Amino acid sequence: MTRSCDGCTACCEGWLHGVAHGHKFYMGRPCLFKCESGCSIYENRPEDPCKIFKCMWLSNQLIPEWLKPNLSKVIIVERNTEDIGYYLQITEMGQKIDSTVLSWFFEYHLNTKTNMSIQIGGGWMHYGTNEFLKSKGII
Repeated sequence: MTRSCDGCTACCEGWLHGVAHGHKFYMGRPCLFKCESGCSIYENRPEDPCKIFKCMWLSNQLIPEWLKPNLSKVIIVERNTEDIGYYLQITEMGQKIDSTVLSWFFEYHLNTKTNMSIQIGGGWMHYGTNEFLKSKGII
């Protein structure tokens, strides 16, 4: 079964960052092309970031249906960088992360040992291996 955004525009609402046709969007500044019905340039949206971006809810069927960004008010993004490696970034969408959502991520971390950066009340908390925590300046 393939998931679709189906009305969710969380990635365009100013919680993530990117550039669409020369217009920057970032925390607090939504994409210029986001409109009430979704994307005003959907047919002509840029490859990067618009066409290639997939939140983890879209790309991973193990993430429960109720964690869809417009329902859970968090965006889950898989990150993989040379200096930090693989981790999940969980970003709040304008409100503090719900305790049920946060509990799900803690349990996921404990069961999978996945490194995570979770925004909690606007600040960032990091969970994972010693190497991951060192890369984040925690230890």
